[in-house]
Amino acid sequence: MSKVYDIELQRIAAKKYPDNYSMQITVYNEQAAAKEFMLSVPNNAAKEKAEKAYPEDYTMQKYIYQKGVN
Repeated sequence: MSKVYDIELQRIAAKKYPDNYSMQITVYNEQAAAKEFMLSVPNNAAKEKAEKAYPEDYTMQKYIYQKGVN
């Protein structure tokens, strides 16, 4: 975790699993993939709703976005 590049995602992972570095890496990787996804989708009502509902959880944003689009 000391060599990650996204400090925001590092903070999210450490907050969720403060004493479990293996889980921090898992959470970090999941959040990174979801953040990349959310950056690639168009700005629309589904994206706005997802970001508003979970401003600090990209995996949940992705879930809410996909649910709203489908």
